[in-house]
Amino acid sequence: MLIHSLQRLAAHLGQCLLFASLLLGAPAWAAGLQIAPVGLSLASSDQAGIFTLNNTGAAPLNAQLRIFKWTQNEQGEDVLTPSDDLIASPPMLALPVNGSQEVRIIRAQVAGKAEAHYRLIVDELPTPSATPRKGLSIALRYSIPIFINAQDRPEVVLQWGAKTTADGKTLLSIHNPGVERAQIARIWLQAQGQEAKMLNYGLFGYVLPGKTIQREVNTSLTQIKAAQTTLMAVINDRESTVTLGD
Repeated sequence: MLIHSLQRLAAHLGQCLLFASLLLGAPAWAAGLQIAPVGLSLASSDQAGIFTLNNTGAAPLNAQLRIFKWTQNEQGEDVLTPSDDLIASPPMLALPVNGSQEVRIIRAQVAGKAEAHYRLIVDELPTPSATPRKGLSIALRYSIPIFINAQDRPEVVLQWGAKTTADGKTLLSIHNPGVERAQIARIWLQAQGQEAKMLNYGLFGYVLPGKTIQREVNTSLTQIKAAQTTLMAVINDRESTVTLGD
């Protein structure tokens, strides 16, 4: 239960994945690795981008950085494949307490025209300790989106569908027929120009070009389709009205 709660929190704070390693006893020590920005878009003319890693914890830490090609399968699930299209420099680093370091993401291939999608995986590595700790030791893993040959906030037109699940919730189906990714943030119902009900806080998901994702919301389809009610979503940082297809 604790691990699931931590994972949900990490996803809400920038699509970061949080993993916990359990030891005997209590209490818990939280890692201090912080990364900014939480995503990167490089235009065709850009040869490199920069992330900054900070150690806000009470002990030195080590981290490993790896690049993965990012696609989605027919079920809308993310698929990550190791890639050398981009280079993280340096790929390993040590951060003292209150230390920071810039990491460059460098193209290793000639720039193309089509938008390409990658993930930077940053793992905090276990640090040997002279004094064994009892309790919960939490190690961080960040999964950060990188878009190449990309606009910062592309305008996309998505195809939305919905159906009722066996337990009365709504399964949203979102297809991206375009050539650029769609980041879907919060989704809500609006009535008479005012927010009536929030369906989802934070990041709802990404839909890569040509792909479809499906996500449940804990609201009935009858309520979503009620008269005088409009379904809204933030898509690539723009508020958009959602029209449900058949």
